[in-house]
Amino acid sequence: MADLRKGYWIELLPAERADGQLAITFVARRTFTIPEDDASIQPLEDEEQPPFLEQDRFDEGDVTTAPPTLEAELVPEKARCDVLLVGKTYAPSGQPEPEWECAIRVGTVLRRLKVLGPRTCHYTRPKKRQGKLIPQPPTFTAPAPVKEVPLSLTLAYGGETWVIPDAETLALQRQINEIIDAEQAEVKAQKAEAKAAKQAAAEKAKKEAEEQAFLDAPVGGVDDADEKLLRARGQFGYDKDGVRMWGEATSQRGTAVMDLDAFAEWQAAQEAAESAPAKPKPKGPPLRLNAEGEALEIDDGVEILDEAKLAEELAASAADQAELKAAQAAAAEARRREGVVQNDGTRVMAAMSDEDDPEAWDDSLKDQLKEEDADRLAALKAEHEARKKELEEKLAEFPKLPCPTNPFGKGFIVSPVQQLLEGLELPQLEDPDAPLTPQDLVQDIMALDRVPLPAGFTTWPKQAHPRIGLAGDYPSDMKDYEQVLEDHKRALDLEDEDDVRVLRELDRRPVPGMMQPGWFNSAAPTLQLDALAGDEEVTLTNLTKDGTLYFKLPARALEAELDRGRGVERTDLTLDTLVIEPDARTVTMLWRAHFPFETWDELETYPQLVGWVLDLDVADRRRRDWEAQVAAQRGEGTQMLDISQLDDEDTAYWKTISNERKAKEAAAMAAAEGTAALDIERMGLYRQVDDDDWVKQASDGTVDLDGEAKKRKEEEAWLEEKTKAVKALEAQEKEEATRREEVAAAVKDGKKVPPKDADKTPAQLKKAKAARA
Repeated sequence: MADLRKGYWIELLPAERADGQLAITFVARRTFTIPEDDASIQPLEDEEQPPFLEQDRFDEGDVTTAPPTLEAELVPEKARCDVLLVGKTYAPSGQPEPEWECAIRVGTVLRRLKVLGPRTCHYTRPKKRQGKLIPQPPTFTAPAPVKEVPLSLTLAYGGETWVIPDAETLALQRQINEIIDAEQAEVKAQKAEAKAAKQAAAEKAKKEAEEQAFLDAPVGGVDDADEKLLRARGQFGYDKDGVRMWGEATSQRGTAVMDLDAFAEWQAAQEAAESAPAKPKPKGPPLRLNAEGEALEIDDGVEILDEAKLAEELAASAADQAELKAAQAAAAEARRREGVVQNDGTRVMAAMSDEDDPEAWDDSLKDQLKEEDADRLAALKAEHEARKKELEEKLAEFPKLPCPTNPFGKGFIVSPVQQLLEGLELPQLEDPDAPLTPQDLVQDIMALDRVPLPAGFTTWPKQAHPRIGLAGDYPSDMKDYEQVLEDHKRALDLEDEDDVRVLRELDRRPVPGMMQPGWFNSAAPTLQLDALAGDEEVTLTNLTKDGTLYFKLPARALEAELDRGRGVERTDLTLDTLVIEPDARTVTMLWRAHFPFETWDELETYPQLVGWVLDLDVADRRRRDWEAQVAAQRGEGTQMLDISQLDDEDTAYWKTISNERKAKEAAAMAAAEGTAALDIERMGLYRQVDDDDWVKQASDGTVDLDGEAKKRKEEEAWLEEKTKAVKALEAQEKEEATRREEVAAAVKDGKKVPPKDADKTPAQLKKAKAARA
């Protein structure tokens, strides 16, 4: 659990690092404020220090609609230093402008953004040249003036689009798909019917076998085979001579026999049931059926309207509701316009009385203008959502494709069709050195690796390239990867086409990549810096309402101190996250360090786990590091290893070296003393079983030849069956592809679609094979 110590939030997080090393990750966090009259940021008071973000923070939506504003901070490591800026960019003049630039400078690193107002795309009809239609680049509207733009990747390049072929190809594909789908549905139904029949036959055979085994099983506890009681052939409860042995199950002819007392009890129960009084029917209002056949209760006090009269009543009610809404809207409009007159597009305040307060008048005007702007933005947003919903419904049949570099942005498109290009919203945040142009708007679906990166200063989505390429598995996850994968393959049904497809894809899939520390870096690639000392100067341009904001980082160099019960350990903390929120005038800094340990069980042996932050000045830290480096070069301060420490295996030295090195040093010591050393490698001849016992494994030369031969035979049989299933699937896919080509050729030429191979005459089949060849 995180602790607040001397102004720093501290968290100790045992974790596995990307290289497989286990380490206690020491994370320190501190938030500063940017004073109005001082360039040096100052730490907040301890009681005001915000704690760690333990979950992603969303200010714009959720994980499906926007990237997180900031990601959870308790991660094992980062490869670089993240610089993140949360807020908005503002027009330099303070008035709405169509475009401007904003920038952030940290030390010597400068990053810029081009900011534009809302704009859209217009479709341009293709031109006909030499009988062919040539697509033309679309046109972009001029950006509308705005005063501020949120720094969000939802306004940068990216988004989702549909993959739609041109009209001619689309019509052709629809005809082909209709024919192929009908044929495949018929084949699927036949296969499903055959599979169900096979399964039913297997279940029937299994049930019959179980029943037969039950009937053939001896009963009665008689051991002599000649005296066993059988459940079959009408002899249950009788010996071989027909003499009754026990119970009252059946007669010799298979007729059920019931005890007289049991029969009397059964007869009495039947008579009691017949003589019981009938349950009264539930009382309630009578029912009638309407025109749709629905049962309605009839209340004598309420008039039952016929369908025509009911329709008249509903129409009248709807008209009253519409009139009421119109009156309310007119009243609201009148209230909104009260005191404000529109004159040739210029807002003019009506004359106020002498007793009115000028400041109150000014505040009232601002509130009304703000309300109007909010209404206008709400109307635009509603219009956008309505258009988006309508488009979703129209294009539901087509596959949707997210932008690989940013699934939340604007402007991503791969199909140059009118219904997508017309009105397409374009990004408002761009790289000033690589703006989006009409010529490069439509992306090649076969070259998505060349899709532009979005521009921004905020959090980069986990699922976006290039960040997603750094995700992978940890070494501990890969330990049993091959065995888990093989077990998954063996669990698949080789008689099921879908399972065979999965099996084939698993065989083709490469071994997963290893986790890279850079995956935990959440800043934009251009704002992942190699390192920050912590005393850099920061300048923000057009990222505040004042235009420019300048401040200096606090020039603190931190060291982590950890006590896990064996003395205080110390190591340097590295600054790896800088979060700037200009509107809130806060700066948050996070540092990270690592204290390694050998095994997870080792954590339970620590009497305590406590951490502190040692706060140093950056200049003092640099001077100390320089002195240490000079001393190391001169050979001063070298500590000699006491050989006597090697005599005791219980010392910390032996706990920190590998088994391989321990074996070599033990062998060297044993050779010097003339004693036999423990061969660590031979320990591998033993294995641990489920009951925690250690059993010898093939160390005496004994091998289960029959078991090994059986395993090999089963493996060969499975591989043969697998190869056969995959080949059958590939042959079927080839046949389906050939059939699709045949249908496509017929549809394109306007000819009658030929029957399938199974329905063709020998002459037709011969002709089709010749055509394919």
